[in-house]
Amino acid sequence: SQGNKIEEASYNSDGSLKQKELYKYDSQGNKIEEARYDSDACLDWKELCKYDSQGNQIESASYNSDGSLGSKYLSKYDSQGNEIEEASYNSDGSLDYKDLSKYDSQGNKIERASYKSNGSLGGKYLYKHDSQGNKIEEAYYNSDGSLNWKYLHKYDSQGNKIEDACYNGDGSLNRKYLCKYD
Repeated sequence: SQGNKIEEASYNSDGSLKQKELYKYDSQGNKIEEARYDSDACLDWKELCKYDSQGNQIESASYNSDGSLGSKYLSKYDSQGNEIEEASYNSDGSLDYKDLSKYDSQGNKIERASYKSNGSLGGKYLYKHDSQGNKIEEAYYNSDGSLNWKYLHKYDSQGNKIEDACYNGDGSLNRKYLCKYD
């Protein structure tokens, strides 16, 4: 027993089964299958996953109840195990989008650029980290380079997040969350 969840069930307020999800794993504990069934035990949806020799998920494919492909994701990794590319494909096999990521020497993600199926830039995420590796800034830029939104994160000396502030593209504060610890 590896402590992997093998079943999850949801129930309606009257106690009747709403849906059930079943999970399967490989010998390394990687989830290789997730299947959701409706209250009549009919397959609603299934996801199959594949991994490389380092345990990185390299493929995830979801299937509809009739067995047809819903979508597929393929990932590539660098020698440190960081995901550097994720490509999403539609049910007909055509590219939906592709994300390319960059990392700093500590392995912190510093950029994720998302490209549309035609190869044009859809948008770009930029990340900044402190010396402890905590994400202190996360910003999303539109394809034209304009700022869409930005999050600033603050931490206490123990590394607990104490503040999240979200700013709009024009720099105005959208919302702020404050956390306290005992």
